[in-house]
Amino acid sequence: MRHDLLCYAYPVGERWEAICVDLDIAIEAESLPEAQATLRDAIRSYIEAAMEEEPETRKKLLSRRAPWSVRLKLWLAFQLQLLRRRASDRSLPAVFGVPCPA
Repeated sequence: MRHDLLCYAYPVGERWEAICVDLDIAIEAESLPEAQATLRDAIRSYIEAAMEEEPETRKKLLSRRAPWSVRLKLWLAFQLQLLRRRASDRSLPAVFGVPCPA
C-alpha cells in the first residue's frame, strides 16, 4: 500500500524550512529543491528505522503527526499566500507530497 505524506516548505530568511506534517519531521536547507530532497531522505530514513522496531513501537512512530496548531498554522499561511500570489514571489510556500510505501 502506498500513500502520499503531506509536506510544506517555506522560506525563512535566505534558507528554507520543510516539514512533513504526517510524521512531524522537519529540516532546513539552502534552497527549495534541497529542502525537498533533504526532507525526502529524512522521511525515508525515519521509516526504515521505524520498520525495524517492534510492532507496537512501529505503529506509534508511523502514526506520529505534527500538532494541530502547527498543521493549522501551515495551512492558513499557505492559503493566505495563495490569495497574495505573484508569479515571481520567492516567498510563496510550497506544498508537496512524498510517496510512502508504509
